[in-house]
Amino acid sequence: MALVYLPSLGNGWVWDDHELLVGNPALSSLSGILLRDVWGPANGTTSDLYRPLVMATHAIGQALLPGPGIEHVVNLVLHLFIVGCVAGIAQRLGAGARAAWVAAATFGVHAGASEAVFWVTGRHDLVPCALLFGGWLALLHERSWLAGALLALAPFGKEPFLLTPLCVVVWAVAARRLDVRALASSCAGAAAYLMTRGLLGLPLPAGAAGGNPLGPIGAGAAHLAVLVAIPADAAVTSLYHPAPALGLAVLAACGLLGALVWRYPILAAIVAPMPIWLPTTLASAQIGIVADRYAYVLFAGLGILLSTVLPRIGRAGWLVPLLFAPITIQRGFDWVDDASLFGTDLARDPTNPHAAFHVGWDLHLRKGDCAAAAPLYRLALDAEPRAATNLQRCMAEASDWTGVLALGPRTNTPAGAMNTARAASQLGDATSAITWARKATERGPSDPDTWVLYGKTLAIAGQWPEAAAALDQAARLDPANSTIASLRDIATQRAEQLKTPPPTQPPPPR
Repeated sequence: MALVYLPSLGNGWVWDDHELLVGNPALSSLSGILLRDVWGPANGTTSDLYRPLVMATHAIGQALLPGPGIEHVVNLVLHLFIVGCVAGIAQRLGAGARAAWVAAATFGVHAGASEAVFWVTGRHDLVPCALLFGGWLALLHERSWLAGALLALAPFGKEPFLLTPLCVVVWAVAARRLDVRALASSCAGAAAYLMTRGLLGLPLPAGAAGGNPLGPIGAGAAHLAVLVAIPADAAVTSLYHPAPALGLAVLAACGLLGALVWRYPILAAIVAPMPIWLPTTLASAQIGIVADRYAYVLFAGLGILLSTVLPRIGRAGWLVPLLFAPITIQRGFDWVDDASLFGTDLARDPTNPHAAFHVGWDLHLRKGDCAAAAPLYRLALDAEPRAATNLQRCMAEASDWTGVLALGPRTNTPAGAMNTARAASQLGDATSAITWARKATERGPSDPDTWVLYGKTLAIAGQWPEAAAALDQAARLDPANSTIASLRDIATQRAEQLKTPPPTQPPPPR
């Protein structure tokens, strides 16, 4: 099984890896891991993702051996551990050894579960899943303390695993025995995670808050069905299409399966992960992508369920994982770099805006080819908010300041507002320049560069007191920057001069 993933161990950083792991200063300190969200240190903003356990594994790996190699190895080890847990759980639930391992191997080599392994950042699903299924296996072996410890840590890997106590309840129904110690530990872990977020001022992810959750649930279920039936369709930028009717049917099916767990304990394999998978699907409505990795926890459960079917197949059951393996091997070569990964998705669907954006990103920011990236950014404008900001940069390189200014309302980043402010200054529109520079500070209040731009824009307009105040804020955010301090001193001096009335001239002699 490991042979399927061995070629990918030499793959590089892909997608979010570049910022989350290569350019993230949080990985260099324990306080950065424990006290910051996963994105904050990387891009100067505050996100709603707090996963210290996963970030700690990356920090240790990069401290031991910098580069993507060790990260791929750790991902594979975690995946193989989960495969072992699937086989062990299946056997404890009554499956024969061969059926359990064939089912686990099928899950292990299935392309639908491969994204979390091939992608270094996919560890955000591997770590909590390892804790969840490791905890269940420990429960089945009646090791309450070990199970409780593993389950308590799961929420620190990914937010949806706050619902791990519900999984314990489902397992208790299936086993007709409640392990109070394990349930109490998992509840304590969830409470500790929530308290930590509260102390750090990090709100829980919004997902599809305010919208209809049935749409994302239905979209996730449809994508899961396609992945199971057509694993070659595995892709990182599958477009999100809400399906409320299917979402309602899925919820009804969850209720029916839950009612049957008492009679058929094996159903706990798929029912228990449902409370974790359902809220995970809401992220698809937020980012416009139904990602394969969202279904990883369900694929593990399906692997356990498969063990109930395979005994009827006998030794021929080993053909099942062997049939899936070539598809996953081929998929592994797509994860070599960004160009291969998103280029494959774009080749499948040339109108896919998410794939177009990421191919454009690679051409622009990593290969310096703005001319080739610009049309791809234009294709992605409606689906990817960052496309407008990046297209502005390409337009600025071509001195198309009118185009940069026109894209301003379509941006939502500090960089987008800064680009627009500079374009307005180039076009001599001081009022618009000040307005957009102020928006930059509102979008990135902790970024000293936004305050420097705001201060310079005000200074150009002759508003020296306001400029001095903005540059003073920039100096507070970056006290070691001597350039900012010099600009602040100049602005302060000019502001003081405005306060001092000019000396009175003596009247001319008569």
